[in-house]
Amino acid sequence: MKRVSTLFISSLIVLYASLLNAKSADHPYDYSQTNDVKKVVLNNGLIVILKEVRSTGLVSIDVRVRAGSAYEREFAGSGISHYVEHMIFKGTKKRRPGQIEKEIRSAG
Repeated sequence: MKRVSTLFISSLIVLYASLLNAKSADHPYDYSQTNDVKKVVLNNGLIVILKEVRSTGLVSIDVRVRAGSAYEREFAGSGISHYVEHMIFKGTKKRRPGQIEKEIRSAG
């Protein structure tokens, strides 16, 4: 039992330490300050962050969406992000459940 409680306490300390170093939603990492990373803001407000790594011969795309309770601001606690997530995966009036996910997967 002592070993389990020691492991639990150690895990809590590691978790707490990682949370102290985490960036908040109001102060995300500023990629524009990094020399090998290029930040472009499109006319529609979409932020594109590019980093070229020629040594691999691969292309990788990572999409990040500013969504979740940290971004709900005046709607905090109302679950807007969770509601939108369910609309996407459970379908809408014009798209049946799973159709949006299938369209995304078919695009690659």
